[in-house]
Amino acid sequence: MYAFRINWFIHIPKIFLPIILFCYAIPFALEMYISDKLQFAPQVSIAWGLCLIPSLIFAYYCGFFGGIIATIFSTLLNIITKIINALEGKIYLFEYYLLGEVTFTNLIVTIPVSFLVNKLHLEKTQLVFVNNELKKAKDEVKKIAFHDSLTQLPNRRFFEEYLNNEITKANELGQELDVMFIDLDGFKAVNDTHGHEAGDFLLREIAARLKTSVRESGFVARLAGDEFIISLPQAQNEKTIEVAERILAQLNKPVLINTIPIMVTPSIGVARLSEHGSNVETLIKFADHAMYNAKKMGKNNVQFYKAV
Repeated sequence: MYAFRINWFIHIPKIFLPIILFCYAIPFALEMYISDKLQFAPQVSIAWGLCLIPSLIFAYYCGFFGGIIATIFSTLLNIITKIINALEGKIYLFEYYLLGEVTFTNLIVTIPVSFLVNKLHLEKTQLVFVNNELKKAKDEVKKIAFHDSLTQLPNRRFFEEYLNNEITKANELGQELDVMFIDLDGFKAVNDTHGHEAGDFLLREIAARLKTSVRESGFVARLAGDEFIISLPQAQNEKTIEVAERILAQLNKPVLINTIPIMVTPSIGVARLSEHGSNVETLIKFADHAMYNAKKMGKNNVQFYKAV
């Protein structure tokens, strides 16, 4: 069963309005102002055939009911001319046949066209729906591929692509870039003591605190386990240290899990583009080394990479 489209008259493009008026006006004018209709019967018949055009336009833009309304209107217009001619005593038998011809022709053309157009629009709607669903599925696959499902942060793959672009941009603009590698001190003990659900909750909370600490000045991602990494473009010592201090302050606050305060601290290592590496792998590796130096220095601190 077809669902009929019901649109308003305003859905018809304005360019068609003069055409519609013209198609109705011509047969009406011929009926009113031609005195010898028997001589011009073919021309009058053809003129009334112009009413098919508005019927098709209405059928296309307003659906089945639009086409029927246009057909009724052309029929009424024809009837009006017959009434006027009858009052003036100028009506002929062929005009009654013409009335039936106009109505019948409009109906047999408008109805199938309306159904066909309606079907095409339904198929178009279905295609749009399918396309939207495919786009959603594609976006979801992309999100899964480039984001960590637990913390919703970008994952290692996403970060490496992002960092590669940032390195290129920094080299072109002559700017600095820092990479900050973070490992959580004591996270394994939380998992062993309180269970993996508590550990997952803690990681989500840490991710949120890291984003709050970094704000708009950097890009936060989760590498794996309890390891996080941050890219800081247009870096300066003061700016990087300020971000690290905010992270230390935020992560030194306990996290309540089932009313139990749980504490982990961050060991932070930093590598700089101009001093420690020119590509993604090298920067991450040296930031990782700097993080291990922070652990050797007692944990819960920040260390810049120093070449041995």
